[in-house]
Amino acid sequence: MKRCYFIRFLIVLVVIGPVAMVSLNGVSTAAGETVVDLRGFSAALSPRGELWAVWSADNGRDAELFFSRWTDQGWQPPQPVYVNPMAWDDTPSLAFAANGTPWVAWSSAQGEDRRLLLSRWLGYRWSRPEEVSPAPSTRPRQPALAAAPDGGFWLAWVGFDGNDDEIYARRWDGLTWLPAEQVGRDDTDPLAYDTQPRLAVDGKGHPWLAWVSSQGLFDDAVVASRWTGAGWSPEMPVSAPDGTPDVWPSLALDGQGQPWLTWQGLVGEGTDAHWRIYLAHWQADAAAWSAEEMVSSPAGLPVEEQRPSLTFGSDGTPHLAWAVLGPPSGIAYTTWQKGIPSPPVWAVEQAAAEAPLLLAADPLWLLWTDLTAGTAVPLSLIHISEPTRLLSI
Repeated sequence: MKRCYFIRFLIVLVVIGPVAMVSLNGVSTAAGETVVDLRGFSAALSPRGELWAVWSADNGRDAELFFSRWTDQGWQPPQPVYVNPMAWDDTPSLAFAANGTPWVAWSSAQGEDRRLLLSRWLGYRWSRPEEVSPAPSTRPRQPALAAAPDGGFWLAWVGFDGNDDEIYARRWDGLTWLPAEQVGRDDTDPLAYDTQPRLAVDGKGHPWLAWVSSQGLFDDAVVASRWTGAGWSPEMPVSAPDGTPDVWPSLALDGQGQPWLTWQGLVGEGTDAHWRIYLAHWQADAAAWSAEEMVSSPAGLPVEEQRPSLTFGSDGTPHLAWAVLGPPSGIAYTTWQKGIPSPPVWAVEQAAAEAPLLLAADPLWLLWTDLTAGTAVPLSLIHISEPTRLLSI
């Protein structure tokens, strides 16, 4: 069982928060301003394999969205998605429609007013943002956007129900947004919260949702729900409620449309407690989640392993990357051989990477926030084919 002292938990929860802030002091944007913080990024591959990225850059006065595309010459010069002075536009979520058009959703805040905004690429610029009503919730944030095979979209977010933060979702059927629904248990404790929604849609257009749910003092668990065609299933526990925080889930569907989930959780006690990466998957035959399994480094190593990213290759093999904060620091990677995760290897060594992202392609794309390069696009990337250097700490 994973245990830790309560004071250490409190410190960890304050540091990670619901939205990561990555320092990028001194980085210049296309608008000629200085980026203070990166307030979230999202990247996706088009049906033709084109890589797009959108991120939120905080210049100290407001936060704006920028985007870029990867070409044979590298990242194209970043351009704004929508110039929105005095508003804090952050946590973008990028997805491609079935016809190959990129869409992006984000949260926009101005004072106490928060809105969900959505824009699509018109072929030469982004459309003027459309506000998506979060009703019956207020204060929407952390949107998650996923395309459906019929040309529609699903959108999930964190919203305030007048008592605490809950998860909401609604569907765009190609013509209109259908009414929003609350997903998961309705908490009565005003100190409870749901956060970090992750969304994936199967080949039939049915989504799975996973998120982090407060189970009590210092106990955050990963939970999930699926769309049945008539509504959302009851909230299902995925990680064990054991008095420790399980956070930053990554959700991916395998070739049969079944969900796999990874997250970071604590293992060990007191000052020997460290973040490690855990995994569980849906067992369709049993209609239940598998027991959680630690899939990163041995528990006793003095490093922190965080922010997993899970995807599936074209052959159906799962691939997993995560940040290692040491020393040494970098990005670790593993894949599965005959149903068993291989020993972790270094995908990127000696890099201050906080938010890796794996994208399914052949070979795989690995992106991460670049804290040191000082480039206009604050993202680095490599292809992963056959990394061979074992993770040695």
